[in-house]
Amino acid sequence: MNSMVAQFHFVGILCFTFLAGLFLFMLPPVPGPPIYIFAGMVVAEHCPLGYWWGCVISILVCIVLKLFACAVQQKLVGERLGSRDDIRMAVGVHRPFMRAVETVLRRPGLSFGKCMILCGAPDWPVSV
Repeated sequence: MNSMVAQFHFVGILCFTFLAGLFLFMLPPVPGPPIYIFAGMVVAEHCPLGYWWGCVISILVCIVLKLFACAVQQKLVGERLGSRDDIRMAVGVHRPFMRAVETVLRRPGLSFGKCMILCGAPDWPVSV
C-alpha cells in the first residue's frame, strides 16, 4: 500500500482518503473506525510536515469527512428515501431501539444522549 500511495502528492493522498472514506460511509455495514485507522496510518506517514502534524491533519480530515458523510446521508438518504415503507422496514424504524433513538432525537436542545446517538449509532438508521 505504501508503495502505491508514495507516488501521490500529499494533497492527492488527502483527496483520495476523503473520497474513499465518503464512499465507504455510504455503505450501510461499514463502520467508521477502519476508515479512521486507514486515514491515520496513511496521512500521518506521508505528511511532509512530520508525523505529529500528519496526525493532526488526519484527525481534521476525518472530522470533516464524518460530518460531510452524515449530511449527505441525511439529505440524500433520509429526505428522499425515508418515507418509503420498504426502506423504513429494512432500517428497522419499527423496532424498540430505533423508537428509543427517535424519542431522544425529537427532544429539543442538545443533550448527552443526543450526542451519543449521533456519534455512536449507525448512520443510516439515524438518517432515515
